[in-house]
Amino acid sequence: MPTLKDFEGFRIMMHIGDHNPPHVHIIAGAARATVTIREGAVIAGIVPPRILRRARAWIAEHRAALLVRWDQLQA
Repeated sequence: MPTLKDFEGFRIMMHIGDHNPPHVHIIAGAARATVTIREGAVIAGIVPPRILRRARAWIAEHRAALLVRWDQLQA
């Protein structure tokens, strides 16, 4: 599972060969959430609100590159 971004206190990762819709995994200690790339919707798990806000902002800023990376890792 490649790490896409390592923040202070949490990481954003993407699995190889994962299921649709395109999404990333946010890992903050024992807290975990799965967030869609296109909408920023939480589809599983829960992380603290401050972390979710920062992650969503980063995802929105890098959306196009994340979707390209998704396609590369799922091929």
